[in-house]
This record gives sequence, C-alpha cells and structure tokens, in this order.
Amino acid sequence: DSILDRNKFLNHHPAIQRRILRLAMIEQTGHTTDFYYKHIEAMIDLINGHLPNGRVHLPNNLIFSRAYNQLVLDQSPSQTDTFQYEVTVSNITDLPAIHGRISTSVKNDLPTNYPDGKFAAVFDWDISRFPLYVRNRRNGDYFHPFGMKGRKKIKDLLIDAKVPQSERDRLPLLVCGTQIMWVIGYRMSDLFRINKNTKRVLYVTYENLNQ
Repeated sequence: DSILDRNKFLNHHPAIQRRILRLAMIEQTGHTTDFYYKHIEAMIDLINGHLPNGRVHLPNNLIFSRAYNQLVLDQSPSQTDTFQYEVTVSNITDLPAIHGRISTSVKNDLPTNYPDGKFAAVFDWDISRFPLYVRNRRNGDYFHPFGMKGRKKIKDLLIDAKVPQSERDRLPLLVCGTQIMWVIGYRMSDLFRINKNTKRVLYVTYENLNQ
C-alpha cells in the first residue's frame, strides 16, 4: 500500500499534490488506465475535508482512505474473517490470521515495572479464568479500561485512539471467558489488575511478525 502523511502532503503545491496521487496509483497498478480527473479531485476533496475519516472507491479495485493524518491508497481488502485462537499458558501461541505471536508465562514475582499495555501486559492470574483466547472484535464488545471506572465499548475506544477503520477488525483482543483482558496495542482491563493480594502474575507479550 501507499501511505502518505496528510500534513506533509498539504505543504506541497496543488499541482505537486496531484502528481503524487498519480504516482501512487501507478505504484499500485502499474498504470493510470481508467483513472480520470474526477478521481483525483475526489481524493483531494477527502484530504481537504473536515471529516477525519473517509474513503474513496477508485477503479481497478483501489480504495483511497483517510484516517486522521494518515492517507492510504491500497487494494480493496476482502472482508475480514473472524479469527479466534486458544492461548496456551506458559508457551507461545502463533496467530497466523494477523501474522502475530503471543507469549505467556505465570510467575510468583510481582513486576518491578508495570508495562504500558501496548505490547506487554500483566494480570492477576488467580482472577483470570482458563482458557484464554485471542480473537478480533465482535458487535457489542466492551471492556473496563485500566484505571477507569465503568466500562467502554471497544468501538468507542478505537475511535478515541484514532485507530484507522481498516485496522479495527484485525486488532487482536485477549479474552478471558466473556471479558476482554487486553486490547492489544492499546489498553489493559481494570478487572484483572494486580493488587496487594495478588499471588501469581500472568505475563503476556505480543509480537507483530510483519515488523
């Protein structure tokens, strides 16, 4: 895919902007057949518009999307398949649908430094329930963000975190029973937080194999 920074793009002269978009089309398809002035202008309108998110469907199965300050020209993806993997505790679990890997271990030692919940997380293992799963989001999903009272819809969390719409259905969630423990890459749940009574700690790390 072709990824552009919106702020940097807007610094260019309008003629250069249109040339950049044409070159991005050639990069994706090898030609500009079936692309016309109206398609370039539709992309320009999206870039200059007030809405932070949007997309333009283009010829040759291309989609141009804006997600806040990120501009992406890519092939139209097929519908994201539902995925779910059981996590083997004290082991490594591969997640082929998203080219990821999750590692877990249970220890009696409390962490000296608490992870920020991006790609490493810790939980009270005795509060947790086995088995654990990694899956993508479902309609109506919600969880209790670490350090917050009450619950929040996963959809709202991803919007607030400015996660591009094209990535939301592929975002992995660590799930314990019906409760989401960790929105991987973003937030841990408050329901499984370590406290003064914690005896055993579940350590979890996530690795994106595409990076």
